[in-house]
This record gives sequence, structure tokens and C-alpha cells, in this order.
Amino acid sequence: MRSRLLAIVVSTIGILAGTAGQDAAAQITVRVSSEAPLNHFSDVAIKSWAKRVEELTTGAVKIQVFPAGQLFTDREAVER
Repeated sequence: MRSRLLAIVVSTIGILAGTAGQDAAAQITVRVSSEAPLNHFSDVAIKSWAKRVEELTTGAVKIQVFPAGQLFTDREAVER
């Protein structure tokens, strides 16, 4: 769990740093997949993080959250 949290924090920092100085019209979309079911605490935390990233980047970065293994399982994500 600690390594997953670290990965999320590092990803957020990278996203925020990468958007500094970008044209306001440019938008980056990031897709996040999770095996956690809807309304699981992990799903709620990821959605909260996604909303905060969007707020901090004034809409330049949009996070699309796909819970319940909609895109692929956690194992498949690591193998890709």
C-alpha cells in the first residue's frame, strides 16, 4: 500500500510539473484504472485525488477514473 501511495504522489508531482507553463487551451487526459469496486475507500480516494489534480491545474489535466477493473486488472496494468 505504501508503494502504491508513493507512486500516486510521484505521478501527481510529475503531472503538475509537466503542465507548468503550458498553453491554457492544451489539456492532458490521464486514465487511471483500479480493481477496487465502486465506493470502496480506494475508489473514493482516487476520485478525490483526480478532482484535486484537476483543480490544481485549472483544468489542464483531466483524470478519468475506471474502477472495478473496467480497463484491466492490477496485474495486467503492471504487465503492460
